[in-house]
Amino acid sequence: MAGDIRRSASPSTSAPGSGLFESIARLVGTVRGLIADGADLVAAEAHAALHMVISMVVLAVGMGVLAAAALLTIIALIAVILVEQGISWPWALAGILAACVIATVIMGLRLKSMFGGPLFVATRRQLRGVVNTAQKAAK
Repeated sequence: MAGDIRRSASPSTSAPGSGLFESIARLVGTVRGLIADGADLVAAEAHAALHMVISMVVLAVGMGVLAAAALLTIIALIAVILVEQGISWPWALAGILAACVIATVIMGLRLKSMFGGPLFVATRRQLRGVVNTAQKAAK
C-alpha cells in the first residue's frame, strides 16, 4: 500500500522546473542523434570514396604496366629495324640505350624544375598574413 501512495504522489510532487530539464535532456538527445546520423553519413561516403580511390589506383597501375610493355615493344621493334638496316645488335642496343638515357635526363631535369621552390607559397603567404606588394599599392 505504501508503494501505491508513492506512485500516485510522484506526478503531483515533482519539483518545479523538472519539465524544463526533461525538455533540455530530450533536446540534447535529439542533437546527439542528428550528429550521429551526420557522422554515419560522412563515414559511409568516406568508405565509398576510399573504395573508388583504391580502384583508381589499381587501374592506373595496370595502365602503367601496359604502357611500359607497349613502350618496350616499340623499343624492341626499333632495334629489329636497325638490325635489318645493317647495324649490328650491340650498336642498335647501344643507340636505344643512349636515347633512353637522354630522355630520362630531360624528364628528370623537367621534374626538378617543377619542384624547385617551396610548395603552397600562396597558401603560406595567406595564412601568415603577408600582404602582396600589389595589394599594398592598391591600398
